[in-house]
Amino acid sequence: MIMKKLLILLLILSTVGFFTVYLYKESTKIEPAKRLSNEEFELQEKIIIDTLADGGEQKAFAYIKAQLEQNDAFAKDCHPLLHILGHEAYHINDNDLEATLEVADEVCNSGYIHGAIQAHLSHNPGTKQIPDDVCQTTGKWTLPKWQCAHGLGHGFMLAENRDLSKAIQRCESLTNESVVNACANGVYMELFFVTDHSGDNARSLDEVSISNCMSVDKHKLDCYLYAPTAFLQIYENQYKKASEQYCMQAESEHIASCQFGVGSQLMKDNITNPSKAVAICQQLKDQQANNCLRGGASSFFYNTGTTNELHSRCTNAFATYSEYCIRTGKTLREKLNF
Repeated sequence: MIMKKLLILLLILSTVGFFTVYLYKESTKIEPAKRLSNEEFELQEKIIIDTLADGGEQKAFAYIKAQLEQNDAFAKDCHPLLHILGHEAYHINDNDLEATLEVADEVCNSGYIHGAIQAHLSHNPGTKQIPDDVCQTTGKWTLPKWQCAHGLGHGFMLAENRDLSKAIQRCESLTNESVVNACANGVYMELFFVTDHSGDNARSLDEVSISNCMSVDKHKLDCYLYAPTAFLQIYENQYKKASEQYCMQAESEHIASCQFGVGSQLMKDNITNPSKAVAICQQLKDQQANNCLRGGASSFFYNTGTTNELHSRCTNAFATYSEYCIRTGKTLREKLNF
């Protein structure tokens, strides 16, 4: 009888324990940032363009930075919105690229710079002289120069009507290896946009599939880095599925690059709350988590545009995983002097 009561008590306690753990997990579920709805995106686009027309670039940047502080969804869509701002600013400046870039701000991973260069190349598809004349790529290699050359890749893709081979050829005609690599990086970022920044030409995942990377010979790492971004545009916030399933379609030696790309996009999507991105990376297993954290650390610096206060910022954002952040920040500081 005593044994029977003891077994019943143990059963009750185990059941309570199960539901306690279950409820705890449910209560601590991490919710990534949501995107703006189509209507919200169009409204923000209109406000930014109107602000630019009424008060110039600095007033538009001030509005954007204020939104970043209070609107996680805005932050997630900030980069494409900055592309649009760059396009519009180029036209307001009478299609003068140099004047447009003089007032550039690197907020939201330098989307403004990318958009301005895209607009210029769309209007002047044959030009090849931008790096030396405007990006000023000679001398010390810096983040603004990298972002400018990266923007060329976006622009070459548009100028060549998304012909990947021709866009890469345009990059490889440029001045030095650093410029070529940054440009190719921009080409592959543009390749995997499901929807153009204009909101037109929505593509299926089959059209911008990870399988594109298997047939490329050059800059393959950059291709796999951006491949999961197409998946994540269609399957919003499915970072775990992107890492554990989609990236497994990559060639074996490039699976890590794809998972790095998942972490990079995850951080970009949650840049106003980087610790949330870190927590989501932690939910992945072993090496996948490591790849995600490395990608997140890289994106953290590219999107904030500075390695100042390195240790304190990394500790605040990455907590016990701060070594990923610190190591990445030191490397980028050496490579890009920022």
